[in-house]
Amino acid sequence: MIQGFDARTGKLRWAWDMMHPEWNGYPPAGQEWARGTPNMWTMASGDEQLGLVYLPMGNAAADYYSSLRRPEENQFATSLVALDVTTGKPRWRFQAVRKDVWDYDFGAQATLVEYKGVPAMVLPSKQGDIYILDRRTGRPLIPVGEIKAPQIGVEPQQRAATQPVSLWHTLRQPDLTERDMWGMSPIDQIVCRIQFRRASYKGFFTPPEADRHSIEYPGYNGGTDWGGIAVDPQRGVIVANYNDMLNYVRLVPRAEANQRGWQPRDQARGKIGGAEGAGDPQAHTPYAIDVNAGWQLPFTGMLCKQPPYGGIRAIDMATSKTIWDRPLGEARTNGPFGIPSMLPIPIGTPNNGGSVVTVGVLIFFIHHVPQRIHINSVIEDIGRRLQHEVDRRFPSVIGTADPDAAETEASDRLEPDGSPRAVGARGTGYIQLIDEDLLMRTATDSDLVCRIRYRPGDFVHEGRTLLELWPAERCDDACIGQLQGAFALGAQRTALQDLRFLIDELVETADRALSPGINDPFTAVTCMDWLGAARAVRATILVGDE
Repeated sequence: MIQGFDARTGKLRWAWDMMHPEWNGYPPAGQEWARGTPNMWTMASGDEQLGLVYLPMGNAAADYYSSLRRPEENQFATSLVALDVTTGKPRWRFQAVRKDVWDYDFGAQATLVEYKGVPAMVLPSKQGDIYILDRRTGRPLIPVGEIKAPQIGVEPQQRAATQPVSLWHTLRQPDLTERDMWGMSPIDQIVCRIQFRRASYKGFFTPPEADRHSIEYPGYNGGTDWGGIAVDPQRGVIVANYNDMLNYVRLVPRAEANQRGWQPRDQARGKIGGAEGAGDPQAHTPYAIDVNAGWQLPFTGMLCKQPPYGGIRAIDMATSKTIWDRPLGEARTNGPFGIPSMLPIPIGTPNNGGSVVTVGVLIFFIHHVPQRIHINSVIEDIGRRLQHEVDRRFPSVIGTADPDAAETEASDRLEPDGSPRAVGARGTGYIQLIDEDLLMRTATDSDLVCRIRYRPGDFVHEGRTLLELWPAERCDDACIGQLQGAFALGAQRTALQDLRFLIDELVETADRALSPGINDPFTAVTCMDWLGAARAVRATILVGDE
């Protein structure tokens, strides 16, 4: 069920329940919205001019069993659905899988583009297929074909004889062979080859079975997942990061699942957790599901399929041809038995993020798996920068330990007399940098006393007083201009001279980690540890020779 709210008032404007298309808002008294229908768990995109929001839809409840699904669920599952934002009613839909039992729901939003003069969208998928659709009607602007699909498994009558595929471009690799089985040793490879031979595998769209494992390739973490693709409209290039992962799957009969304690989370008696699908009960169906995501060996934890497991590719939109393709991700944090190898080998790792293409033809990749931007690594980077800045800004020995000398210095300070001259800010923004040398030089040359009213990290408006000067008559307009130039303003805070910014980053991260929506106390503790480390640096500063 999808709800639309008024952004100004927060009131419900409409609700789309595919089982009750006649409803426009809340359910009538005594009734409720339909349960278990396909949802939209990922991100949407929209066209304000057309008044359409594009919803990448998931599957109906029980991803790997389809006999109990209702016709409306089969109609909208694993589809891109365009809703009218004024009414909440479907305008059109594009379905990528019929009666999905592979968890191939769309994981990424569609990217809006202009394609051959038509307002279009690029739609990636977990299967690796990339579609280009007319965003007004949903009509494919590229060739879409049909391939034969295996009609086997526990529901052969439910399996479609054919499934749609993109004939324009796919990130999907050729079907697996026994030769693709891999391991860290000959024994691992033999075990994987034996499992491959015993499993059910008829190529793409092999459905799950109950009496033996089946191989799902690509798996639910194949192709493009959340984050989507990036498009360079000037050069007509798609940049797509992708996964090349498979699943080792088995439907578990209900009696066996009950014995293992595989119940809904509020009733579970056994272990809860692990990869998605690893012991999911699929309540109210004849089978639970056991998904070995990536097909890992039980002892070493290594994958049975040979690398790479992920890559990034550039595609020419005009021709659909690959411009370049390379593995994405290194083996540094991967290894047998969960031990990081620290080897900078580009094996290509699973990557569930998106890329961003800049005007300068740089590609930034937002990657969820590599350790380099793991939250602890980000916190460590901030913490070490904070330590460095504290150490740099506050030397280990400052001033003098002689109280008489300190008293003499204090008495020698100039006490300003008269009204000061104000130096206003040239613009609006955050103070990112104060050129202390320039301030000192100007004040010395003009024999001025300066009082700085703001510090790096403060937000100031144009004309706000940055400095006060005494005597007022000693600083002309040229002098004022020099002093104004000592303050660099920008749109955001930086850590260059702003210790508070680094501290605020750690505090804000800790605060968000403890919020009910995240509930990650370990991250909060890590932030506090690094704040403590910075305080320890500050505590070692001495005065004079004490």
